[in-house]
Amino acid sequence: MGSVPVANVNEYYFKEESLAMLQDAQSRIVDAVMALDNVHLKQPILDKRYHEFLPTVRDAIIQILVAHSSYHVGQVAIWRRKMNLAPADRCFL
Repeated sequence: MGSVPVANVNEYYFKEESLAMLQDAQSRIVDAVMALDNVHLKQPILDKRYHEFLPTVRDAIIQILVAHSSYHVGQVAIWRRKMNLAPADRCFL
């Protein structure tokens, strides 16, 4: 969020580095979620703007891990199509 694309490809991480960072983030998220118990999952989320449709921590986690991730997978699929690349034959993780 807030990033600005640049034309110089050398300013970006290589694919392998990016995938390693993604895997690391995924592992940390899984560890954090697995550490939650029902007491924590039933608590209201802190940001009151979302209480109407994400009333609890459990609801927010489901939204982030399922719907939000799917949204970005869709973005990658659209980008691949516009770049005349074949559809990905596997998940990018």
